[in-house]
Amino acid sequence: MILKAHFFYKKGSTITLYPTDSHVSTIATKAYNLMKTDNQVVVHRDGGLIYYFFLRRVVQGIIGIGFSSGELCTSIKALFDRFNSCVENFTQRGILFCYNNDGDVSVTPNGETDISEINAMLSWLKNHPNEKETWEQLPHEDYSLPKDSTIFYNLEESEESTIIEATRHYGNIVVTLNNPIATSYSEIVKRLSSEKENLIKERDEITEQFDKLKRQKKQYEAVIGLAIAMFIGAVIFIAIISDKNTKIENQIATIQNNEETITNQGNTISSQTHTINEQSQSISRLENRIANLEKEKDELQIELSTFITDRKTLFTHKPFIVTHTSFSFDRGQLTVYYYAPNGGTANVRCRVIRESDNYEVCDYSYTLSNSLSSGYNDFTLSGLTGLSSSQWYRFEIYSNGNLCGGGRH
Repeated sequence: MILKAHFFYKKGSTITLYPTDSHVSTIATKAYNLMKTDNQVVVHRDGGLIYYFFLRRVVQGIIGIGFSSGELCTSIKALFDRFNSCVENFTQRGILFCYNNDGDVSVTPNGETDISEINAMLSWLKNHPNEKETWEQLPHEDYSLPKDSTIFYNLEESEESTIIEATRHYGNIVVTLNNPIATSYSEIVKRLSSEKENLIKERDEITEQFDKLKRQKKQYEAVIGLAIAMFIGAVIFIAIISDKNTKIENQIATIQNNEETITNQGNTISSQTHTINEQSQSISRLENRIANLEKEKDELQIELSTFITDRKTLFTHKPFIVTHTSFSFDRGQLTVYYYAPNGGTANVRCRVIRESDNYEVCDYSYTLSNSLSSGYNDFTLSGLTGLSSSQWYRFEIYSNGNLCGGGRH
């Protein structure tokens, strides 16, 4: 059972803790000093309480979320997943955290001071355990080691039972994870950035080859000019010494060889020109691929911005959203579980419809005075009596004329 959750943020040498607690601040500072990897959990045993702190390195510094409990979690891997899911959930929604262009987690400009958003995250953390988590009674300390004793484990190389047993002996247990879970959006951005860098590198290499081929083409053209000059000189030489048959025959043979050389070099130039054209086409295709990747990246960023805007627009008209409900036929009470960005007063209307004949059994209105809390919470509507447990009913919850959700019981 979680007793109290905390959010802390270290930027430079300054540590910000919320809610403020001098004792927890001392423990959090100790946890930061034990930071060895970019992703780790620090377990601190303090008498009848145990503290779980999740530390993650982000662009500007180190963020931390954690809680205290009177029970022992016996599934550290599931606890890692719970903390990672919390950070990923709020990063994708742009609350407290966001992704930069490289797909890395970053704190939003007002993230460390926005109390309402911090409360929403801590509420989510407390109310969304991982389905694989298991808890048991906290074992007694054996006092065989000092309270500030510390031991390090790697979750991928150690048995969870060994880590759990260490809580009876050590004051601090640091659990690291070699391969933290990456988010899907983070992977897409990193993949696109990597592909862009590779394509730019490939384009530069092809451009270098293209320039080299152009230099070779100029060299071949110079050779051809020289060969033509030699040919002309040979013709003049033959005209001057026409009376020397032997030398004429030798010069004719030389001229024939030069003609063959010219032909071969002409073919080589033609082949190099063809290669240059192909490389130019390759460069054009690569530039098109880079443009398409840039467009895909911009579209993803627009979709994320649209999602955040739609979420804010939704809660402009509806003070809360129903996540699920439960109903007691014996007491005539409906418990409504909801998420609300802000607390306060709300007018609630509950319609009960029997599904067998679509008959509206009752329609009640309620006023929630200062009982609508921000984040994930619940409230109870009473007076829904006279309903038969052998029938199915549809419960519709309205506020300010807008349907906020419901349930079927």
